[in-house]
Amino acid sequence: MGTHENDIACPLIDMVRERSLRIRNGRKLMDIVEATESEVEEMRAEVEQIEAGLAPGTDGVFGEGIDVTLCALDAVIQENPNRSNREILAKAAEKLDKWERDYSDKVRKDR
Repeated sequence: MGTHENDIACPLIDMVRERSLRIRNGRKLMDIVEATESEVEEMRAEVEQIEAGLAPGTDGVFGEGIDVTLCALDAVIQENPNRSNREILAKAAEKLDKWERDYSDKVRKDR
Protein backbone atom coordinates (compact mmCIF):
# COMPACT_ATOMS: atom_id res chain seq x y z
CA MET A 1 0.00 0.00 0.00
CA GLY A 2 1.21 3.56 -0.76
CA THR A 3 3.86 5.45 1.13
CA HIS A 4 1.68 7.06 3.81
CA GLU A 5 0.04 5.46 6.83
CA ASN A 6 -3.49 6.46 5.81
CA ASP A 7 -2.93 6.03 2.08
CA ILE A 8 -5.16 3.94 -0.14
CA ALA A 9 -4.11 0.84 -1.98
CA CYS A 10 -3.72 0.96 -5.73
CA PRO A 11 -2.08 -2.22 -7.01
CA LEU A 12 -0.74 -0.64 -10.22
CA ILE A 13 0.83 2.37 -8.48
CA ASP A 14 2.16 0.17 -5.69
CA MET A 15 3.73 -2.25 -8.17
CA VAL A 16 5.35 0.55 -10.20
CA ARG A 17 6.56 2.32 -7.04
CA GLU A 18 8.19 -0.86 -5.73
CA ARG A 19 10.01 -1.54 -9.01
CA SER A 20 10.84 2.10 -9.70
CA LEU A 21 12.50 2.61 -6.33
CA ARG A 22 14.52 -0.61 -6.68
CA ILE A 23 16.26 0.65 -9.83
CA ARG A 24 19.52 2.24 -8.71
CA ASN A 25 21.38 3.07 -11.90
CA GLY A 26 21.84 6.83 -11.65
CA ARG A 27 18.99 7.57 -14.02
CA LYS A 28 17.50 11.04 -14.12
CA LEU A 29 13.97 12.21 -14.86
CA MET A 30 15.01 13.08 -18.42
CA ASP A 31 16.15 9.48 -18.91
CA ILE A 32 12.65 8.35 -17.97
CA VAL A 33 11.08 10.94 -20.29
CA GLU A 34 13.26 9.68 -23.14
CA ALA A 35 12.22 6.09 -22.40
CA THR A 36 8.58 7.24 -22.41
CA GLU A 37 9.04 8.95 -25.77
CA SER A 38 10.52 5.76 -27.18
CA GLU A 39 7.51 3.78 -25.95
CA VAL A 40 5.11 6.34 -27.46
CA GLU A 41 6.89 5.94 -30.80
CA GLU A 42 6.52 2.16 -30.54
CA MET A 43 2.81 2.60 -29.82
CA ARG A 44 2.52 4.95 -32.80
CA ALA A 45 4.12 2.29 -35.01
CA GLU A 46 1.58 -0.26 -33.77
CA VAL A 47 -1.32 2.07 -34.56
CA GLU A 48 0.11 2.81 -38.02
CA GLN A 49 0.34 -0.93 -38.72
CA ILE A 50 -3.26 -1.48 -37.68
CA GLU A 51 -4.51 1.52 -39.66
CA ALA A 52 -2.64 0.20 -42.70
CA GLY A 53 -4.51 -3.09 -42.36
CA LEU A 54 -1.45 -5.00 -41.15
CA ALA A 55 -1.20 -7.33 -38.19
CA PRO A 56 0.03 -5.70 -35.00
CA GLY A 57 3.45 -6.52 -33.60
CA THR A 58 4.08 -8.75 -30.61
CA ASP A 59 3.03 -6.18 -27.98
CA GLY A 60 0.42 -4.41 -30.06
CA VAL A 61 -1.22 -1.21 -28.88
CA PHE A 62 -2.14 -2.99 -25.63
CA GLY A 63 1.46 -3.77 -24.65
CA GLU A 64 2.89 -0.48 -25.85
CA GLY A 65 0.13 1.45 -24.06
CA ILE A 66 1.04 -0.34 -20.85
CA ASP A 67 4.71 0.53 -21.43
CA VAL A 68 3.80 4.22 -21.84
CA THR A 69 1.69 4.11 -18.68
CA LEU A 70 4.44 2.43 -16.66
CA CYS A 71 7.06 4.91 -17.84
CA ALA A 72 4.82 7.87 -17.01
CA LEU A 73 4.09 6.52 -13.51
CA ASP A 74 7.80 5.87 -13.05
CA ALA A 75 8.49 9.55 -13.76
CA VAL A 76 5.77 10.66 -11.32
CA ILE A 77 7.25 8.45 -8.62
CA GLN A 78 10.87 9.38 -9.29
CA GLU A 79 10.01 13.10 -9.25
CA ASN A 80 8.56 12.70 -5.74
CA PRO A 81 8.80 9.22 -4.19
CA ASN A 82 6.75 10.39 -1.19
CA ARG A 83 3.69 11.36 -3.22
CA SER A 84 0.80 9.26 -1.97
CA ASN A 85 -1.43 7.02 -4.04
CA ARG A 86 -4.31 9.24 -2.92
CA GLU A 87 -2.57 12.29 -4.45
CA ILE A 88 -1.80 10.45 -7.69
CA LEU A 89 -5.36 9.16 -8.02
CA ALA A 90 -6.82 12.59 -7.21
CA LYS A 91 -4.71 14.16 -9.97
CA ALA A 92 -5.72 11.36 -12.34
CA ALA A 93 -9.41 12.03 -11.60
CA GLU A 94 -8.86 15.75 -12.18
CA LYS A 95 -7.16 15.06 -15.51
CA LEU A 96 -9.89 12.62 -16.57
CA ASP A 97 -12.53 15.26 -15.83
CA LYS A 98 -10.56 17.71 -17.98
CA TRP A 99 -10.19 15.18 -20.82
CA GLU A 100 -13.89 14.47 -20.79
CA ARG A 101 -14.80 18.16 -20.68
CA ASP A 102 -12.26 19.30 -23.27
CA TYR A 103 -12.30 16.42 -25.73
CA SER A 104 -15.75 14.87 -25.69
CA ASP A 105 -17.02 17.28 -28.35
CA LYS A 106 -13.72 17.53 -30.25
CA VAL A 107 -13.32 14.09 -31.78
CA ARG A 108 -10.82 15.26 -34.39
CA LYS A 109 -13.45 16.80 -36.65
CA ASP A 110 -10.62 18.24 -38.71
CA ARG A 111 -9.79 14.86 -40.25
